[in-house]
Amino acid sequence: MPFTRQLDLDAEAEATLGALSETLAGIPGLATVRKLGDVHHISLAIYDDPPLEQFVPALAAFAETLTPLEVRLASIGLFADITNVVFLGVVVTEALLASHRRAHAALGAFREACWEHYLPGAWFPHVSLALNATNAAAQAATATLLAQRAPSTVRIEGLRLIRFGPVHSVYQRALI
Repeated sequence: MPFTRQLDLDAEAEATLGALSETLAGIPGLATVRKLGDVHHISLAIYDDPPLEQFVPALAAFAETLTPLEVRLASIGLFADITNVVFLGVVVTEALLASHRRAHAALGAFREACWEHYLPGAWFPHVSLALNATNAAAQAATATLLAQRAPSTVRIEGLRLIRFGPVHSVYQRALI
């Protein structure tokens, strides 16, 4: 079962993106992040079946080193593969990359379970809005996003570990 280590966004960004998600939910042929039961976030990594009794304490220790971080959303994108993920692209900063590298260093013992495109050097930070979109739905979602106003700056205020399929929070911590 896959687990996602994610950075949760502030309440204001979640409310704005939630309203945008409601608009996207009207497009047939895609599943919004909210419809899947998650909140909007930046995924740091996805792991296949990490041993939670060791993983969660290592994640909690890493979480203690994090502080809130402001990031900019600057683009609309689509991962055009079998899952057609519609997303908002995050501007890559040294602070964000440093957090990502530190996360992987702290959880290095679980590297073999990590999905390859989330590893340092391959990671593309983004906020997913919808997944599993048909081609027509992805095109409609992109057009809808162009006509809407998404937040340009958001604040990362939490760290969470979720299991998905269905979504279930395993660990959560507010950043202070």
